[in-house]
Amino acid sequence: MNHPRAILSDTNLHIINFYRRIQNGELNGQIVRESLEYMGDILSKSSGEYYYQIREEFNNAEDSIKFLFLNRSCFNGVMRFNSKGGFNVPFGHKLLRFLKLILRKLSTK
Repeated sequence: MNHPRAILSDTNLHIINFYRRIQNGELNGQIVRESLEYMGDILSKSSGEYYYQIREEFNNAEDSIKFLFLNRSCFNGVMRFNSKGGFNVPFGHKLLRFLKLILRKLSTK
């Protein structure tokens, strides 16, 4: 995330917003790691109910951290939206994606 020169582009507005938040400094590795550790902790205790709560919240008000959380916790990391633009991928049941060691590796240089 600290590369001196990079060009990132996509047609998905959620990905573009994620890139912009990194670019303007709103998101960094520490924020991502801490947020996903916290959310993953809650998810592990909720039997998937928390996933659907976050999915509903994301569909009502786009948020980059929630978008990343959904991508990590949905079925096989699929990104799919319904005709109304709502994220509609079911829960993936792979809680190992939120292990602190894995999140630490993902959020560092």
